[in-house]
Amino acid sequence: MTKTRLFAVALGAALSLSLPALAEVPTIEEVVAIFSGIEQTAPEPVVRAWGPNAIATLTRLAEDPARPEFVRARATTALRVFAPSPAAHTALLRLANASSPHPLVLRAALTVLASDFADLSLAQRMLRAASSETREGAVWALSRSPLTAAREALLRGQVTERDPAVRATYELVLRSPTRGSVVAQPGPIRTR
Repeated sequence: MTKTRLFAVALGAALSLSLPALAEVPTIEEVVAIFSGIEQTAPEPVVRAWGPNAIATLTRLAEDPARPEFVRARATTALRVFAPSPAAHTALLRLANASSPHPLVLRAALTVLASDFADLSLAQRMLRAASSETREGAVWALSRSPLTAAREALLRGQVTERDPAVRATYELVLRSPTRGSVVAQPGPIRTR
């Protein structure tokens, strides 16, 4: 065997030996460490390898107001890999319907519900929320869905929207050729 082939075989063996460890659900602190990177988060295959028991861990992390908001939003977004699991769907609904969810967590939950679970109902309802920040998050969430019903909801909502920033978001997502794809990225969260 050549040195290159020997190295490839050894690397493959080492990786296969380490894969069973990924199947264990990490602790909250381990997930926080994984989601605390500046530009990266856990790859979907890693989260999927944690198995469906990770749904509870990710949900607890997303609900914890003592954690950084971006970590909570990443934990919420990570629930997407468990679609169409009823447990993940229920967790996302609970996060979005919390008494006062953080805007990043709410937007992440609405987006995953619309794009990965084909559940547009909550985002459609949020288009009529009192908070312009919430309405804008709902617009971005619906823009990530490839469903015709999502576009129809956006067209209806645009007609009645009065906030200039939210109207601009409607215009942006409705004219975007990448609507419904991972290329269409939501804009920044506006604060009061």
